[in-house]
Amino acid sequence: MNILAVDVGGTHVKVMVTGQTVERKVVSGPTMTAADMVDAVKKMTADWMYDAVSIGYPGPVAHGAPVKEPANLGPGWVGFDFAAAFGRPVKIINDAAMQALGSDQGGRMLFLGLGTGLGSAMVVDGRVEPLELAHLPYKDKLTYEDLVGLRGQERLAFDVPVTEHSDNMDQISSLADPEKNLVRPLGILGIEIDKKVAAMAPDLRDPFGIIVAARSSDARSEIPLTTGDVIRTLNGQPMTTLDRLRSALAELKPGAPVVLQIQRDDRLLYISFTL
Repeated sequence: MNILAVDVGGTHVKVMVTGQTVERKVVSGPTMTAADMVDAVKKMTADWMYDAVSIGYPGPVAHGAPVKEPANLGPGWVGFDFAAAFGRPVKIINDAAMQALGSDQGGRMLFLGLGTGLGSAMVVDGRVEPLELAHLPYKDKLTYEDLVGLRGQERLAFDVPVTEHSDNMDQISSLADPEKNLVRPLGILGIEIDKKVAAMAPDLRDPFGIIVAARSSDARSEIPLTTGDVIRTLNGQPMTTLDRLRSALAELKPGAPVVLQIQRDDRLLYISFTL
């Protein structure tokens, strides 16, 4: 018997059939319905022969059927007749559970699948139980999926400039934490200059300020900061800590003018923009 395995994800639908070694995939996304998925799978497997279909579904499954609409796809999955649509017997299991079983080598295993969302399952001696950890609350009204799934990657993504930096700058940038050092209004990761950082940056004019360690991939182009800049003052006020910088920015209304004094290489510059 040839089995068609279908892994339904929030970014792609991937398929493989018995006897093949190369998977095929098609883009999914937030508008894909169950019917759309079946049509897409049929088109990309038209030259494959299979007797039954096994589907990994990105959501809770009970009694072989989805019981909740997927978080990252379109509607119409609960109650859909997959067997009739494929014209073959269909078995449905949670997608993380399917991947966990495929990875099982005996004993106990906690499976975490990082993709569009966060898949999770526990396997104990060949028995699998999907966990649905993705939507549990973490902190700041965010779920685990909001942090480690695609949304978290986009939220915490930073451009890494393809330029040569001194070893000192590399060491300083390595101190940045995407959550603790984020200054969202400026779209940067900032490093406070303390004694340790000052010792790694001998070219500093003064031992205070915020070093720009990285820029967010969606940082506004009209904010002309670059990696390595040192923010010294904001509207004439010395910026000695990240909290002080964040507070000063939070006090400004949208459209308010901002003037930063920065050190760039060995020069002192003033840059201005509006929030």
